[in-house]
Amino acid sequence: MLGFPRLLGALLLLAPSTPVTPFVLNDDALEPVAHQVSTIRGLSPMSAVPVDFLDRDALNDSLRKSVERTYPEDERLARQQVLVFLRLFDPGHDQLDVVQALVPDQVVGTYDEQDKRIHLLGPEDTPSARVRVTFAHEFVHALQDQQYDLARLRAKPSVNADQSLAVQAVIEGDAILAQQLWTTTNLTPAEIATLTPPRIDPPSPLPAVTRAEQRFPYVYGPRLAIEAYRRWGGYGGVAHLLSEPPASTAEVLHPDRYFTGPQPVEVDLSEVPQRLGPGWEALKTNVPGELLLRALLEQYVPTNRAIEGASGWAGGRWILLRGSGRLALGIKMLWDTDDKASAFFQMYSDGLLNQPSSQLTQAETGPDSLTVAEPGWAVTMRQRGDVVTAAYADDPLLAATVLSALEL
Repeated sequence: MLGFPRLLGALLLLAPSTPVTPFVLNDDALEPVAHQVSTIRGLSPMSAVPVDFLDRDALNDSLRKSVERTYPEDERLARQQVLVFLRLFDPGHDQLDVVQALVPDQVVGTYDEQDKRIHLLGPEDTPSARVRVTFAHEFVHALQDQQYDLARLRAKPSVNADQSLAVQAVIEGDAILAQQLWTTTNLTPAEIATLTPPRIDPPSPLPAVTRAEQRFPYVYGPRLAIEAYRRWGGYGGVAHLLSEPPASTAEVLHPDRYFTGPQPVEVDLSEVPQRLGPGWEALKTNVPGELLLRALLEQYVPTNRAIEGASGWAGGRWILLRGSGRLALGIKMLWDTDDKASAFFQMYSDGLLNQPSSQLTQAETGPDSLTVAEPGWAVTMRQRGDVVTAAYADDPLLAATVLSALEL
């Protein structure tokens, strides 16, 4: 990792051009911070950024509304059903309640992409070190939005949730890197000592997959941003990540995949409902990326083994199906090699067969196939070369029928 003093020296050469005046509306005390961040980041604002100071309730309300816009009801309910099939979510819970629980009281600011304003906890006659650091981070998001249009840049979760999460990692990685650079060069040691380290791990009662997805942008995003800076010799490398963002979480988890390839393979499951026969329809379809599959395996094995089992992901798609009042889920996953596919298949199979609280009513295994069932739930899975397919339903017969439709 590059040291911040040496990194800053190179970044100072990227001074912004033709700046607007002022950079910030409604708060003169933050104007110097905006100029310093703009210089570090190498971007000038195209228009002044309004800043609003809100009390705790109003700030949390702003954050919750942003969450609701990100997770519209139909998308939320479909994803929730998929996670229930995968045993990653308790069917008695609502995903919106779970995600809204992520709005923590320690948040002191946010950039609202809809109204193009920065909301900060306050007001304060003299902004504290904590508020100034938060503003530095959120001002980077405002610069990103003006330069790249974050709504356009971020793939819609409804189309490709895995890519959307990868882009979010780039957005946060850029902002965290600039925030850290600003902090180390503009705050005194005493001020830095007052800062509370950010909580990387969301609250433990949350489902494991939700914790993993919320943690991902803030842990792996900065790592990719620093690697881009190192490889391309400056902050221009970080800017390249925003111009050509990664297409999958696999490219963020393994930066070599972003820099040298391969790109994820597109998988088409649009003909599956027709293959199942009259009355079947696709409710939703999306991409199960490496991060999701890692969380899937972590139900059964330690994290280091789950990382190994999910690596080598090359593409995939899930499809949530409905017919005759019943739901089913089909997943097709592609891997770099037959061995990578086999490693995932075997690890997931072993986990399903050896659940400590299992109520299995059926368990059939073969060298490249598996069927397990419990009352009201069944999964059948098969590996063929570098492809693994899996189907989930309320009984083994329907799961087997869906699997056949996936493989045609």
